[in-house]
Amino acid sequence: AEYAWWRAHNLRPEQLDYAVNLGICVAAQHRFADAEKIYESVLVRNPAHFNALLQLGICWLLMKNYGNAKQILLRAWQLNSKDASLLRHLGLVSLTLGEKNAAANYFKALLDVRPGNQDDQIDYALLLLDMEDWNALQAQRDYLQTLECPTARVKQYLPVIDNALVNCVLH
Repeated sequence: AEYAWWRAHNLRPEQLDYAVNLGICVAAQHRFADAEKIYESVLVRNPAHFNALLQLGICWLLMKNYGNAKQILLRAWQLNSKDASLLRHLGLVSLTLGEKNAAANYFKALLDVRPGNQDDQIDYALLLLDMEDWNALQAQRDYLQTLECPTARVKQYLPVIDNALVNCVLH
């Protein structure tokens, strides 16, 4: 795949998406510094290229450059605040930086974008559990219990959430 995107990029350098896709292939091989250069070259030509901003933010997140990751992801958020991948990664970088309220806001926004996604639902619930936001957690747990076909992950964590809610009432 890398060679195909490299060739496409070299044949049509004006197609910036080809370069971004090449960067994705390079990053998938854990060659993050090389991918970073590719994304940055796209942004030199188009500073508002959403996917280049997103992928550079993800790349920096994986390189543990959390401050820069957050800044570039926020630039992407200004272009498209409803992108699910962007919201998830903004939530993750905020969580990594210890900004739990910001992370909760991004995960809550993600639920608005993908309301039926059970992984998003349980991730938000687990964040609420960590934040000890018992009222919001109760509402989220009530919703999760109404799912007709819960995933194995939801089934795994519902008892944990139930136990935490019971213990918070006891204390």
